Amino acid sequence: MEMRLQDFDSVALFNQALEAHNAGDLNAAEQIYKETLAIQPDHCEANHNIGIVLVAKNELDKALEFFKLALTASPNVSLFWASYIDTLAKLERIIEAKALIKAARNSGMACENIEAISQRLDIENQEPLAKNTREIDEFITQQKFDDAIGACLNLLETYPSSAILNITLGKCYFELGRIDLAISSYTKATEYWPQSEVSYAMLGQIYSSQGDTEQAIKNLSKAVELKPDDHELHSLLGVELTQNGDVEAAIATFQQALKIKPDYAEAYNGIGTVFMKKGDLGAAVDSYKQALKIKPDYADAYFGVGNALKDKGDLDAAIDSYKQALKIKPDFADAYNNMGNVLRQRGDLEAAIESFKQVLKIKPDDADAYNNMAVALDDMDYFDAAIENFKKALKISPNYYDAYNNMGNTLKNMGNTKAAIEAYQDAINLEPSCAEAYSNLGYLRMQTGDTEAAIEAYKQTIKIKPYHVSAQHLLAALTGQKTASAPNKYIEGLFDGYAVKFEHSLVDKLEYKFPNLIAEVILKLKSGAQLRSMLDLGCGTGLVGVELRELCQNIEGIDLSKKMLIKASQKNVYDKLSHTGIVEYLSEAALDFDLFIAADVFVYVGDLSGVFRLIKSRNKRKGWLAFSTEHTEKDGFFLRASGRYSHSKSYIESLCSEFDYQALHFSKADLRKEEGEFLTGGLYVLKF
Repeated sequence: MEMRLQDFDSVALFNQALEAHNAGDLNAAEQIYKETLAIQPDHCEANHNIGIVLVAKNELDKALEFFKLALTASPNVSLFWASYIDTLAKLERIIEAKALIKAARNSGMACENIEAISQRLDIENQEPLAKNTREIDEFITQQKFDDAIGACLNLLETYPSSAILNITLGKCYFELGRIDLAISSYTKATEYWPQSEVSYAMLGQIYSSQGDTEQAIKNLSKAVELKPDDHELHSLLGVELTQNGDVEAAIATFQQALKIKPDYAEAYNGIGTVFMKKGDLGAAVDSYKQALKIKPDYADAYFGVGNALKDKGDLDAAIDSYKQALKIKPDFADAYNNMGNVLRQRGDLEAAIESFKQVLKIKPDDADAYNNMAVALDDMDYFDAAIENFKKALKISPNYYDAYNNMGNTLKNMGNTKAAIEAYQDAINLEPSCAEAYSNLGYLRMQTGDTEAAIEAYKQTIKIKPYHVSAQHLLAALTGQKTASAPNKYIEGLFDGYAVKFEHSLVDKLEYKFPNLIAEVILKLKSGAQLRSMLDLGCGTGLVGVELRELCQNIEGIDLSKKMLIKASQKNVYDKLSHTGIVEYLSEAALDFDLFIAADVFVYVGDLSGVFRLIKSRNKRKGWLAFSTEHTEKDGFFLRASGRYSHSKSYIESLCSEFDYQALHFSKADLRKEEGEFLTGGLYVLKF
């Protein structure tokens, strides 16, 4: 076989480098070895020898790179193994050095040098042999963690700087719930073995379980850095980044996990959760379903689908998804808890309570389940039972400020103002940034006539949460400002929270009469008029629809509250229901109705000129507009301290004149009760 000219050149250069090396001229040797490698990059001896030079110069990390190249080119040279292992030992990367010793033995590359290094490491680095830890392994297999800890501590007297023993201790302490000691043990392991991705991964998961997201991300990032091809580590990091709100980084991390393992269902599940965080519910459902396509028995993915469907307002489908999760994982407490909340939203309070009871069978100390059950009991007016369950939640979790806040609501409903104020204050003391507790406190102060204290509470609410629309609106009401309308978000939140007990409260307690009254008026006025189609503006739970169903062939309803619309749909009297605001719908939809009706709706709209104008200008036919107001004798409209608007008859007449409406009926009537007294309402039927 003929040698090429460059082969002669590389041989000559290598020999020159070797001479310089033997003469102790390390800089010259390094340079000539590099020239050799420029001609022949896979020259194993040149790579090895430049590594030796770098070790002599204490450039150990660089040396490792060249030893690795030498081993790759000639894996059957035991000297190359020995140099690589010895350098790892010098870098105190003991576990890796020992792993390579084992690999060398398995490959038949063991030699006197390697065995000498092995013996030195055993003496210097204090790691026990497998035979020494066999008893500990047996204790862990039998879940005798206290015995395993005792055996580890005994061995640590002989091997005080053992990373392996500290990792084992960390696991045992974690299993026993002794978190501080687990963290201490894993941290020591990282000090003795800085390349231990296992220790960093476990620290990340422990900090995650303690709610310390920052430390969880720090440690999991280090684990990923040490083991970048581990899809599970990427996924764990993605979960923490999601929790921290760093959604773009989370998606990138989950996608990296999928790049390593394309059929990794857990990563798709994680991406679904990120989309939930972003509010992209459709994309969330798609990601969860992709996880289920890979792993059909994945309870967590069904749980995620349920959460997304709940937020979309598709409550029946959400319940079905939770049931699928529970079919796979019968002890899935979170699925029972969330299903209970959805059942409560749907108004199925007894089923909701049964769902929360299932949580408590699985997790008797679940404070959230007691809190949620208490809220459902409050909806049913079982106030004493609600208070009992709030107290159970607080016994388990004394700093549970949401439970104090919710208990304040129940105490308010019971008429125990003093205790309610104390509960809201307890919530604030535990969590000074709890805007809802300040808002609830403001409302209660407003109801009791303590305007100054109410204003201060709402100001605090806005200080914490500048865009808290409820506090903004009610503060405006209390300070005498005149606004055009209550914000849509305020109305939506108010009635979403009110939907479950709306009819019981409004009809049974407050003796709300408008649907019956307006139906009687319309029947008297109707005579030969054709009222075939009706649009119920702010239909709520459908009380007006029930009264007027027989009068109209087609009834449609709109409302800002999804939860009120769910209640309305259950009455089966509406041909179509839409989740939207009044002005938005009147501005954009095709209007072709004989009757527009607004029952106790304009109390949340001050300036009615836009409503009058849109109905008159955009409806395809002539028709009627029937509505109620909170009546005032003062001219105009006013934002009352209650947060609702009152309108005078003269104001309505001015709108009729401006937009060419004809008054068919006006009367005053008892609208509903407020603080034990009936509010005077105005009942109007206008023709346009």
